[in-house]
Amino acid sequence: MALEKIETKKNFIPLKEPFKYALASMTELPYVLVTVTENNIIGIGESSPAPDVTGETQESVINIINFIKPLITGKPVENKKDIENILKILDAYVSNNQAAKSGLEMALFDLLGKKKNLPVYKILNGKNKKEIKLQKTFGFLNENNLENEVRESIAEAKSLGAEIIKYKVGLNKKYDLDLVKFIRKYNPKIKIVLDVNQGWKNFKKASPMFSALKKYNISWIEQPVLAYDYEGSAALKKKYKIPVMIDEGLKTISDCKLIKIKKAANLVNIKITKVGGFLKAKEIIDFCDKNEIKYMLGDMVHSNIATAANLHLATLGNFVSYDIDNSRVKEDVASGLQKNNLIYKIPQDPGLGVSIKL
Repeated sequence: MALEKIETKKNFIPLKEPFKYALASMTELPYVLVTVTENNIIGIGESSPAPDVTGETQESVINIINFIKPLITGKPVENKKDIENILKILDAYVSNNQAAKSGLEMALFDLLGKKKNLPVYKILNGKNKKEIKLQKTFGFLNENNLENEVRESIAEAKSLGAEIIKYKVGLNKKYDLDLVKFIRKYNPKIKIVLDVNQGWKNFKKASPMFSALKKYNISWIEQPVLAYDYEGSAALKKKYKIPVMIDEGLKTISDCKLIKIKKAANLVNIKITKVGGFLKAKEIIDFCDKNEIKYMLGDMVHSNIATAANLHLATLGNFVSYDIDNSRVKEDVASGLQKNNLIYKIPQDPGLGVSIKL
């Protein structure tokens, strides 16, 4: 049998409330639903373009997949090697465009899993992991009521059993410092992660923040400077001894190798959409393991489709943390995942383990 049909559809995913970070604020997610069909079996995937991260939009994802369709329609999808061969064609004809590639690869693995009656993680030779525990992530709080909102967020995290809490920062330095001060006031011991999303720009502007934060025992600071300012990141890491994580500056295995050479980070954030899919993510995981670089599993805020993909990806490495909660999504296009507070079960049904109404 062979791949018969590849289709895309714009999929606007509404959020319960605006999701704000240093470079953007979103009320909905402008994503793309990708489906592939063989012998009436349909594989589904989600492409999650973000202009500030992957350089893509809904329209560009659809255009790229339409461009590649004639080159891969008719190709076999009987095993993992067949999917690797299809992705080699994509890489030969299309540079970058990680979100488009990730969405298509996701659909192909979902199709293969359904054909073989196996969950995707088993096709990928993942560990037999039953569940994972998430960190708890908060967006920007109301700076006019900051202490109360911090206290409430700490109480929420505690009620969920969170061991790591992450907050978005990077727009207002006074807010950032007051936030951490209040967190430590109400919980002196919990692990704190600050996600700057490039908001402190460069070494010079980030230095006062790192200096002021030294006394608060921050577990790590994520992307404090612009994405590819590896020198600035390395200098902050070296001078202040606060662990630095690179997120937006990691999109390819070449990026990861350069991060290692520049000694730019203690940790990296691997996101399936940002790096181009399962296989590219596994390549980065293997490199990190060999070079003693720690890594976490992050996401772009997804529906249950790509969240399921992330759960399968979670079985492929020794992640220090998981930030893949899609509780911000108001109306999900897919169902089938099992979650209790911060605990996600790894899907065991064939393919990704979720279903949608087509």
